Amino acid sequence: MSSSEKSKKNILWFEEINKDDLNIVGGKGANLGELVSIGVRVPEGFVVTSTAFKEFMRESGIWDELQTLLDKTKNITKVSEIQESAKRIQNMIISAHLNKDLERGIIEAYEKLCEIKRKRTQK
Repeated sequence: MSSSEKSKKNILWFEEINKDDLNIVGGKGANLGELVSIGVRVPEGFVVTSTAFKEFMRESGIWDELQTLLDKTKNITKVSEIQESAKRIQNMIISAHLNKDLERGIIEAYEKLCEIKRKRTQK
Protein backbone atom coordinates (compact mmCIF):
# COMPACT_ATOMS: atom_id res chain seq x y z
CA MET A 1 0.00 0.00 0.00
CA SER A 2 1.40 3.41 -0.94
CA SER A 3 1.91 6.24 1.54
CA SER A 4 -0.82 8.16 -0.26
CA GLU A 5 -3.27 5.31 0.31
CA LYS A 6 -2.18 4.94 3.93
CA SER A 7 -2.67 8.63 4.63
CA LYS A 8 -6.34 8.30 3.68
CA LYS A 9 -7.02 5.57 6.26
CA ASN A 10 -8.08 6.09 9.86
CA ILE A 11 -6.60 2.85 11.19
CA LEU A 12 -3.43 1.03 10.16
CA TRP A 13 -2.15 -2.25 11.56
CA PHE A 14 1.51 -2.58 12.52
CA GLU A 15 2.16 -4.95 9.63
CA GLU A 16 0.94 -2.26 7.19
CA ILE A 17 3.41 0.40 8.32
CA ASN A 18 7.15 1.04 8.43
CA LYS A 19 9.66 3.78 9.16
CA ASP A 20 8.60 5.70 6.02
CA ASP A 21 5.17 6.28 7.56
CA LEU A 22 6.39 8.50 10.39
CA ASN A 23 4.18 11.45 9.34
CA ILE A 24 1.12 9.20 9.15
CA VAL A 25 1.48 7.11 12.33
CA GLY A 26 3.97 8.97 14.54
CA GLY A 27 7.27 7.74 15.92
CA LYS A 28 6.06 4.86 18.07
CA GLY A 29 3.77 3.52 15.36
CA ALA A 30 6.45 3.77 12.68
CA ASN A 31 8.98 2.03 14.91
CA LEU A 32 6.58 -0.80 15.80
CA GLY A 33 5.70 -1.25 12.14
CA GLU A 34 9.37 -1.31 11.20
CA LEU A 35 10.10 -3.96 13.83
CA VAL A 36 7.30 -6.11 12.42
CA SER A 37 8.57 -5.59 8.86
CA ILE A 38 12.04 -6.91 9.75
CA GLY A 39 10.65 -9.94 11.55
CA VAL A 40 10.88 -8.93 15.20
CA ARG A 41 8.07 -10.43 17.28
CA VAL A 42 5.76 -7.63 18.30
CA PRO A 43 2.26 -8.10 19.73
CA GLU A 44 -0.45 -7.33 17.20
CA GLY A 45 -1.70 -3.81 17.25
CA PHE A 46 -2.98 -0.85 15.31
CA VAL A 47 -2.50 2.88 15.11
CA VAL A 48 -5.04 5.67 14.71
CA THR A 49 -3.47 7.75 11.96
CA SER A 50 -2.55 11.41 12.24
CA THR A 51 -5.05 12.09 9.44
CA ALA A 52 -7.83 10.64 11.59
CA PHE A 53 -6.66 12.59 14.62
CA LYS A 54 -6.55 15.90 12.72
CA GLU A 55 -10.01 15.21 11.29
CA PHE A 56 -11.29 14.47 14.80
CA MET A 57 -9.80 17.75 16.05
CA ARG A 58 -11.44 19.77 13.30
CA GLU A 59 -14.83 18.02 13.40
CA SER A 60 -15.05 18.29 17.17
CA GLY A 61 -14.41 22.03 16.94
CA ILE A 62 -11.33 22.10 19.15
CA TRP A 63 -8.68 22.62 16.44
CA ASP A 64 -8.83 26.44 16.44
CA GLU A 65 -9.04 26.66 20.23
CA LEU A 66 -6.07 24.30 20.49
CA GLN A 67 -4.03 26.36 18.05
CA THR A 68 -4.79 29.54 20.01
CA LEU A 69 -3.76 27.89 23.26
CA LEU A 70 -0.55 26.54 21.70
CA ASP A 71 0.30 29.99 20.34
CA LYS A 72 -0.08 31.46 23.84
CA THR A 73 2.08 28.67 25.27
CA LYS A 74 5.05 29.69 23.09
CA ASN A 75 5.74 32.68 25.37
CA ILE A 76 5.30 30.90 28.69
CA THR A 77 8.41 30.51 30.82
CA LYS A 78 6.97 29.05 34.02
CA VAL A 79 6.73 25.27 34.13
CA SER A 80 3.51 25.44 36.13
CA GLU A 81 1.83 27.51 33.38
CA ILE A 82 2.97 25.05 30.72
CA GLN A 83 1.59 22.19 32.82
CA GLU A 84 -1.71 24.04 33.19
CA SER A 85 -1.93 24.55 29.41
CA ALA A 86 -1.11 20.88 28.83
CA LYS A 87 -3.89 19.89 31.23
CA ARG A 88 -6.37 22.17 29.42
CA ILE A 89 -5.40 20.63 26.07
CA GLN A 90 -5.75 17.11 27.49
CA ASN A 91 -9.20 17.96 28.88
CA MET A 92 -10.28 19.45 25.54
CA ILE A 93 -9.32 16.25 23.72
CA ILE A 94 -10.85 13.91 26.30
CA SER A 95 -14.16 15.76 26.39
CA ALA A 96 -14.52 16.00 22.58
CA HIS A 97 -16.67 13.46 20.74
CA LEU A 98 -15.44 11.14 18.00
CA ASN A 99 -17.36 11.00 14.76
CA LYS A 100 -19.25 7.74 14.28
CA ASP A 101 -17.02 6.43 11.47
CA LEU A 102 -13.82 6.83 13.46
CA GLU A 103 -15.43 5.45 16.60
CA ARG A 104 -16.70 2.40 14.68
CA GLY A 105 -13.27 1.89 13.07
CA ILE A 106 -11.50 1.93 16.43
CA ILE A 107 -14.05 -0.45 17.97
CA GLU A 108 -13.80 -2.84 15.01
CA ALA A 109 -9.99 -2.81 15.15
CA TYR A 110 -10.09 -3.44 18.89
CA GLU A 111 -12.54 -6.30 18.46
CA LYS A 112 -10.28 -7.82 15.80
CA LEU A 113 -7.34 -7.47 18.17
CA CYS A 114 -9.31 -9.23 20.93
CA GLU A 115 -10.23 -12.04 18.52
CA ILE A 116 -6.57 -12.52 17.57
CA LYS A 117 -5.67 -12.70 21.26
CA ARG A 118 -8.52 -15.17 21.96
CA LYS A 119 -7.33 -17.47 19.17
CA ARG A 120 -3.79 -17.38 20.49
CA THR A 121 -4.78 -18.26 24.04
CA GLN A 122 -6.96 -21.17 22.84
CA LYS A 123 -3.96 -22.91 21.24
